[in-house]
Amino acid sequence: MPLPNDQIDDLAREWALGDEDAVRFLVNFMHMVRLADDIADGDSAAPVPDMANLLVRAWLEHSCNPFFQRHSGALGATMANAVLMWEKSEDWRQSDNRKTRMFAFVARETVEHVAHTVAFIVGGYQHAKEVAQEIHELSHQASGETFEDWEVE
Repeated sequence: MPLPNDQIDDLAREWALGDEDAVRFLVNFMHMVRLADDIADGDSAAPVPDMANLLVRAWLEHSCNPFFQRHSGALGATMANAVLMWEKSEDWRQSDNRKTRMFAFVARETVEHVAHTVAFIVGGYQHAKEVAQEIHELSHQASGETFEDWEVE
């Protein structure tokens, strides 16, 4: 989710409808995703401290979060799917088939489904739809990155 760092806390609070445990879960998750992406892409200026930060967030903050503990079935499955699709998108990015590459460009953002799942848990289907729309507007409509830009990265 290419969201500005200074908006993450407020967006998480809105999407989690103020549920403090859900907010902490979502903020932590978004920072974990950003750290992992920076490390994987070679964009991290300090990969060892960033990896340590990622591991502390995953093993301590995330696993001990009461919202995650209560909803680990739904959240764990959604997070596993997000990781799977991110990894596969990197494989598909190299395909000779343009449709496969286009699918990879979209699939890499499956991590957003975790926010959709949080929104569904705290506010139901309609709230999850609204969050999905807002994420799309903030992360994709407002982003200047095109499919062609991504292909040449």
